[in-house]
Amino acid sequence: MTIQRIAIVGAGQMGNGIAHVCALAGYNVLLNDISVDRIEAGLATINGNMTRQISSGRITENQRETALDLITAAPTLEETGAADLRSGSGKLDR
Repeated sequence: MTIQRIAIVGAGQMGNGIAHVCALAGYNVLLNDISVDRIEAGLATINGNMTRQISSGRITENQRETALDLITAAPTLEETGAADLRSGSGKLDR
């Protein structure tokens, strides 16, 4: 089985870190959390962390843009159903 799409349940510190490295590795990522606000905060953290990686010469702007384009917000668990691999990054309060 080839893994192409990864679902991350939890956009907090661990979840956004997992999403970050998976997207940089070229995987499509579905990022889920209990609210859209938490997903947006996770995406903002990822963007900030990648910007720091650009400043330190670890990645390029093109790599950041490509990786961010691979991450999709998935506000409901049902939207993560198309994933080949699912990762829960913490406690799920549902």
